[in-house]
Amino acid sequence: EKHLKGTRNPEFLDMNPAGTMPAIDDEGFTMGESNAILIYLAEKHGWKDLYPADIQARARVNQYLHYHHRNVREVSAALVAHKYTPSFKRPDEVNEWAQKSIKFGFKVLDQHYLGKGGKFLLADQMTIADIAAYCEIGQVLPRYANLWDFSLYPNVAAWAERMQQVEFHDEVHTACKILGDLSEVETVPLESLVTANKEALKICGNLLSPQ
Repeated sequence: EKHLKGTRNPEFLDMNPAGTMPAIDDEGFTMGESNAILIYLAEKHGWKDLYPADIQARARVNQYLHYHHRNVREVSAALVAHKYTPSFKRPDEVNEWAQKSIKFGFKVLDQHYLGKGGKFLLADQMTIADIAAYCEIGQVLPRYANLWDFSLYPNVAAWAERMQQVEFHDEVHTACKILGDLSEVETVPLESLVTANKEALKICGNLLSPQ
C-alpha cells in the first residue's frame, strides 16, 4: 500500500530512498531499480530461460542491462515523463542530448543486437534484457503513445511485434491502451492517469490471484 501515498512519502522512501518506481516489497525485503529487480526475481525463482545459468550467456544479459541506462532508458525520461508530470520538464539542451542518446541506442539495437538474424536481443531466446528494453520502447509504439517513428529501425519494429505476442502482453499494457495516442497531447490529465492505472492494477491483480 505504500505506493498509494506517492513516491515521496516517508514510508515509500524508506522502501526505496531514490523515490522512484518500480520498487518491491517481497515479504519485508525491499528494493528499487527495475533491472536489479528483474535480476533478483529471476535468481529467486530460477527463471533460467529468462536469465541463463551459463556464465557467458548471463554476462551478455548483464551487459545489455548496464548499457540500457544511458541510452534506451532515456525514452521514458525524454518522451513520456513530462506528459504525465509537467514538473518533470527538463532544459532543452538536456532533451536534445536525450534525443541523440535514444537515436544512438535504437541504432545499436537495430544493427547490433537485432541485426544478426536473432529473434530477440540475445539470439532466439527472450531474456530479461528484452523485458527491460521493451518496457521503454513498447509504451511509445504507434499502437500506444505513438511518440517515435520506427521506420528507420526495421529490426526494432519487427522485434517489438514479436514482443507483443508474449503471453499477457496486452493485460500488462492496459494503461498504455487506455491512455492511447499522446503525440498531440501536452499533459495527460491526472484523472485519466489514475483511471488507467487503477484499471491496469485490477486486471494484473486478477492475473496474479489464485484461481
